[in-house]
Amino acid sequence: MLSCEEHIKYFSKSLVPEIQEKLTGKQVKNYELKPVNQLDGFMSSLYRGEIKTESSKGEVEKFELIVKFMKGDKHFRVSSKSYEQFANEIFIYSKVIPYYDEIIEKSGVKSVSSKNWIADVFVAKFGVFPDLSSDPESILAMENLSPKGYTMGPPLLLDKNHLLRMTKPLAEYHSLSYVLRITKDQKLEQFKNDIIYLPWHEELPTKNLYYSIYKAALDRFLRYFDKISSRFTESEEDLKFVENVNRLRTKYGSCPTKLLETFRNETDEFAAILHGDFNRNNVLFKYPRSDKNSSISSLQTSSSSFPVPEDVKMIDFQELRYGTPALDLSFYMYMNMDPSIRDEFWLELLKYYHETMYKTLSDIVNGLATKITLNSDVDDASTTAAAYRESLTLYSFDNFYENFSKSAFYGVMVCMHFLPWLVGTKEECAKLSHLFESDMHGDEFYQVSLAAGGDEADEKIMEVVRHSSRMGYMDRL
Repeated sequence: MLSCEEHIKYFSKSLVPEIQEKLTGKQVKNYELKPVNQLDGFMSSLYRGEIKTESSKGEVEKFELIVKFMKGDKHFRVSSKSYEQFANEIFIYSKVIPYYDEIIEKSGVKSVSSKNWIADVFVAKFGVFPDLSSDPESILAMENLSPKGYTMGPPLLLDKNHLLRMTKPLAEYHSLSYVLRITKDQKLEQFKNDIIYLPWHEELPTKNLYYSIYKAALDRFLRYFDKISSRFTESEEDLKFVENVNRLRTKYGSCPTKLLETFRNETDEFAAILHGDFNRNNVLFKYPRSDKNSSISSLQTSSSSFPVPEDVKMIDFQELRYGTPALDLSFYMYMNMDPSIRDEFWLELLKYYHETMYKTLSDIVNGLATKITLNSDVDDASTTAAAYRESLTLYSFDNFYENFSKSAFYGVMVCMHFLPWLVGTKEECAKLSHLFESDMHGDEFYQVSLAAGGDEADEKIMEVVRHSSRMGYMDRL
């Protein structure tokens, strides 16, 4: 396991010169790197950095960074799939998103850019770096957005304003996969092949990260359901819910990772390169600057305590996958949507996602089609451009919602696992984080997973499952 001192030494010896090369016309004068201590980075070692430069004209400039390395020893990295996850994250930052920017620029669309989605990236690389370690390492140095007013938002539940802000960059990001499919860009197939496959289900489940966390999660839900099952006897909706839960138990109770594998839908027209872990933990909100709210505390418990966010940026692509956008959408919608607005706002948010995705998609595709039409070197340019535009009809809201409904229960499964971490006490969360790193397959991790957050977490999970039953998503199981 690499120490803080080793990370800081590598930053000084290797990363600063590498960043210097990208700061054309500027000379690095001094720098520093300090560790960030927070549970949100339990898979990573995080640091805040600062580089001060001076131009030939004597102009001084300061660049603030977040630097991210893999955490843990080799055993933890293998068991937690860190090597795969971090390699995929670097792949997104270094290959996929830069290519998306090329396509956007080629289309002539000015309103869309990766700058709408992520912070500026200075270094993104994965491999063996002898100056750091003989084992593969992940190194990511990005702009620290805190000085620009970006911060973690409400700790769990989000109101309509926060949810709408979160949805916009995700919809734009997803749309680029559809642009590549419609234009038959070879890069899409290449990117799909280059993403390291992260299976939820494996033949030796007791050695599988996902089996350990989702078995405990589903067991916990089913035990609580059995405890309060007498509640569900009064209505047709209740009887349907009981039927759905019993089917879930019968088909997947012994191995929930098999259920997760049914949600990918990789061959569907809506399959996309996903974020994979999209929730309020992995976005940064920007709020209006004023004396009243210039230092918003992440300890506040209600999104109503927060002003309306002006912007949002995505971070942490470690769970990157290729599949249905429902994997990204259902996760944060079930995890973060305030239950008080869930029934009324659920479809409204999905429609906003689709409108944003479709507008971005159609603007870029139409821009590319126009360029092709004007290009006399392209055979059958008009036919090709027309085919591009005709393909847009596949991405209607009805088709999208049918695709979403097939896999929306994925977000429910994530809630079963993750909500207790967020609802539980700091001590429970710290204990889970420690056990996750040291012995995620052991009985103690299982028992703490069953208990963390208590009845509050159980009730929140129960309401999420009941909503999915009312919406018909459990009919697909």
